[in-house]
Amino acid sequence: MTPQEPQKSVLETQTASTESEREINKENTPSETPPSTEETETPTTTSQKVSFDLHAHVFDYGEAIDQVQIDLTSVLGDQTIASDALSADMFQVSATATDPYNSHAVLYEDVARTVTGVSVENGIVTLDLACLYNGQGQSTLNYSMEAGRNLSAGIAYDITLTKDISLSDGTVLDKDVLVFNQNEIVNEETAAFTPGQSDGLNYQLYIPENSGDGEKHPLIIWFHGGG
Repeated sequence: MTPQEPQKSVLETQTASTESEREINKENTPSETPPSTEETETPTTTSQKVSFDLHAHVFDYGEAIDQVQIDLTSVLGDQTIASDALSADMFQVSATATDPYNSHAVLYEDVARTVTGVSVENGIVTLDLACLYNGQGQSTLNYSMEAGRNLSAGIAYDITLTKDISLSDGTVLDKDVLVFNQNEIVNEETAAFTPGQSDGLNYQLYIPENSGDGEKHPLIIWFHGGG
């Protein structure tokens, strides 16, 4: 006679069944993926620096800045600016002047200049600025009581582009990417004169291009202001 195995109790049978189900569920449960420790990279916008020159002319009321020329050649590459892509309202121009001979005291600050026209040629954008007698924020000079004459002021311009610039290939120059850096003040009229000094008297000498033609030319002496 074969000995019979002792019968399991109901409690033992239920316990074994529960443990078996746990093992099955454990096998069928997908393993948890540990959280990633890598940081998500945030796209960055690279700024593009462009330079601009201030152009001045001499009016009856003194020297004033009447043009800004922005050089976009470094960011255009082989592209060109569409002829109808620019308008005066796309540019906001403000001017600040300080006195470099008096602890850089502020002469005028953040004066809005009116842009009257805009044009582009070979990647150079020219902004025409309004100038008028006693106009605010346009003068490059400051009268010094101590020196008894006008002295050059420290001039700083700020340019803001309000709209993207459309290019010939259908892409755009992002208004939020361009950073404008000021160069120097250019005045072709005053640059034609050579500064000098004689017996403590400062002067500016202009020699016309045809001075060596063998003809006689008048000598014109102009005393300015209290001179």
